[in-house]
Amino acid sequence: GEFWQWKTSDVSAWVAKSWQQHVPKFEEHVITGATLTQLTDADLKEMGIYKIGERKEIMTAIGALQHQRSSAPMIVYCRNVPSAFRSFLQVFTFSWVQTDNRCASASEVKESLVAQHSSVAIVSTLLVSVSLDWLVGTPNDCFCAQDGSNCYCGAGYDMDGTPLRLFFLSTALSCPLLFFSSVLAVIQIM
Repeated sequence: GEFWQWKTSDVSAWVAKSWQQHVPKFEEHVITGATLTQLTDADLKEMGIYKIGERKEIMTAIGALQHQRSSAPMIVYCRNVPSAFRSFLQVFTFSWVQTDNRCASASEVKESLVAQHSSVAIVSTLLVSVSLDWLVGTPNDCFCAQDGSNCYCGAGYDMDGTPLRLFFLSTALSCPLLFFSSVLAVIQIM
């Protein structure tokens, strides 16, 4: 059969062709064909294969096996729908972008995450622009009659003292935080 369907004994036979001394390590860690494709250099080192050259050879041979495969099964990832309370908390942490309850292949998960992070970037960017407008535009809003005779200039939504300072402080703090979340979301898309 195909290598990803190999049992531990099949993997042992494959390992024995070039690295007989390491067969017990693969058997001890119950390495099947499916887990063989997921091994990393660090995994091999943890299994007790300390020689760099041997680890590189094994990783190259695994890569060659993966390259030869014709119809490998897809790895499927599943996400759970959160409870109502958890959903409420997600509104404030941007975790709401991961609430769908479906299973998907790795490429579908990547596509979904790109869309979700794009949503975060768009929402954060819009909130930054609104916050900046509040911060910069609010103290200077003036409303005048069309003929320019009667003008009313407001300052901070006509707040005064502590409420006005809190308004500007919260708006000033939210701008860089929202900007950072926009940048982070875009970086995660890349």
